[in-house]
Amino acid sequence: MLIAALIVVYGGESETAPQTTGGKVSPEQCSVMQLNREGEALVAQYGQDKRIDHLHSAISTYHAALKLCETGRWPLESAVTRNNTGTAYGILSGEEDGEKNLKLAVEMFEGAMKICESGKLDNIKEKVQANLEKAKVAMNRGWHGYRS
Repeated sequence: MLIAALIVVYGGESETAPQTTGGKVSPEQCSVMQLNREGEALVAQYGQDKRIDHLHSAISTYHAALKLCETGRWPLESAVTRNNTGTAYGILSGEEDGEKNLKLAVEMFEGAMKICESGKLDNIKEKVQANLEKAKVAMNRGWHGYRS
């Protein structure tokens, strides 16, 4: 599986996050970043032990982060979170409910792309586009998720 390659890790993006709010990072914005890190850790744990509950927990964690992003104040964090959520759904699609989870993955990636395009977030747009394309290829292969 392409787990590590599909997840956007905040480590490389954190320098850009403050620019989305005029150089200040709010406690809520920090919470979104922390929730993303927790979700990424859960997906990585799934990569080690293949326990599906880690993916379910990651998705729940990402959805909690998305609730904090609903106002649109932090486009970078929102796009990263949608990308990460889509990745988790895409991986989960290889384990259960393939069609449903791939559709959810595509929805998340498309939402992230809209944010990237409207917010001029070229720094993550390529990653989101690549993930969207992988999900669509998986759908065309017959709902088998991200498995090779």
